Amino acid sequence: MAEKKGNNLDVYFYEASDGAFWITFPGLGLFEYGFKKNKSPFLKNHITINDGLQSNQIVSVTNDGQNRLWIANFAGLDILQKNKAGGWEIFNYVKAEDFNISAIDNEKLVRDVKGNIWLSSPDEIIKFNPENIGLSKETPRIIIEKVALAFKETDWSKLTDSLYSYYQLPRNPALNYNQNSLGIFFNAIDLSTSNSNPEYSYKLLPLDTSWSNPSKIKSVSFAQLPEGKYQFMVRTKDRASGWSKPAVFGFTIKPPFWARWWFRIIILAIAALIIISIFRARVKKIRGDVFIENQLKELEMKALKAQMNPHFIYNALNSIQALVANDKKTEGIHYIGSFSRLLRQVLDNSENNAISLDKELETIGLYIQLESLRLDMQLRYEKIIPENIVTEFEKIPPLILQPFIENALWHGLSRKDGEKKIAITISLNADWLICDITDNGIGRNKANELAKNSAAIHQSKGISITRKRLIDFNDDERVTPIEFTDLYDEGKKPSGTQVTVRIKRKFNPISA
Repeated sequence: MAEKKGNNLDVYFYEASDGAFWITFPGLGLFEYGFKKNKSPFLKNHITINDGLQSNQIVSVTNDGQNRLWIANFAGLDILQKNKAGGWEIFNYVKAEDFNISAIDNEKLVRDVKGNIWLSSPDEIIKFNPENIGLSKETPRIIIEKVALAFKETDWSKLTDSLYSYYQLPRNPALNYNQNSLGIFFNAIDLSTSNSNPEYSYKLLPLDTSWSNPSKIKSVSFAQLPEGKYQFMVRTKDRASGWSKPAVFGFTIKPPFWARWWFRIIILAIAALIIISIFRARVKKIRGDVFIENQLKELEMKALKAQMNPHFIYNALNSIQALVANDKKTEGIHYIGSFSRLLRQVLDNSENNAISLDKELETIGLYIQLESLRLDMQLRYEKIIPENIVTEFEKIPPLILQPFIENALWHGLSRKDGEKKIAITISLNADWLICDITDNGIGRNKANELAKNSAAIHQSKGISITRKRLIDFNDDERVTPIEFTDLYDEGKKPSGTQVTVRIKRKFNPISA
């Protein structure tokens, strides 16, 4: 070998036994030259890291008795060996970190008379016996030797009936939710070289989508894995080969029993049975139980305190009962939902002496929707509110308009044929908020003729309570809070009723 140095860059010339010669340039890899018949040189091969070298920074070259080329570079020691086709196969025999050499750029390779290869450096001298080094590109095999639960020795024959391989590994075991910490041990079977020193890489699907960094550690641990199906994959490679076909170990971490589908179905079934049983018992008691009748009366009193007609609640419950009895589950569920929303709004609003006009109109809308459904009435409902009125800021007593809406529905519209309409018109008059409730029913005179005594008594009580509430809220006895107007068509026949409700304005946008 000859070398030429200059500017801290080394160029090496090496003449092989077959007459070819090699040249190395800093950072450019290895060049092989041959001679033509006319003795002129030509480039045969240019070998770099793209062909398998560990580094393009080559510091020394020699060959052994088997015409294999030994190359020391910044990343380790590579060996080039001729294959059957006459080309070069590259084996990454040793990595630089395995040498424990500090000044790697001063390494030298020398072959002695006995055929041994010596690697020298300022730190140490290493001897290799090429006759004991068999190089083959055959890929090693990887096997999983042991799987341990909770990182302890595990007798899988006591946990599963399906075992495979010499190491008696479980086949796709289903582990309990508290058996979610595992240690997996593996090893490589490599017959290609006596000093293969293989590396391993693994991944755990679906948690890991890419392979781990190569390592020489032959085990891996997983702690506190969540429930799910897993597939552990591990592969190996030696200095000469590529990655092996991975060994696979599949297993499942079962969810706790309270999170499984059958437990949830059981809970839902039990809940459904309880609800159905309660509902059936409720319907049965409503039909004939005196105790429930007393409870209904108490419910009526509470509703009266909340300024809602108690007959509405009683009739609503009867309507729900009728819908269920007639197997109209969809209508019943819809009715119950709207009824519960209305009750919730009434209970929330009853705690306040005054609520916003928009909340009152929302409650009235729900009430009309329920009564229309219960009376099987096709009703056209309209709200007329000028743009200069901000309903969120106008304050009125809760459910102050409901008794008039109820009278219109029950006494004016329920007994009318043809189109049924009801409208609420909001207007302002100085310090007063004017609410006009207009219907196109049969009129008050006709309604009084058809009304029963009990209904008349209830109506008078509802209007009288509302009148007193308005007087107290308005704090002005000079203004009549409620006024009824009978409507007639062009033929002087009754065409409906208009109720005018006057409410003293409590406009306060800051508090609103």
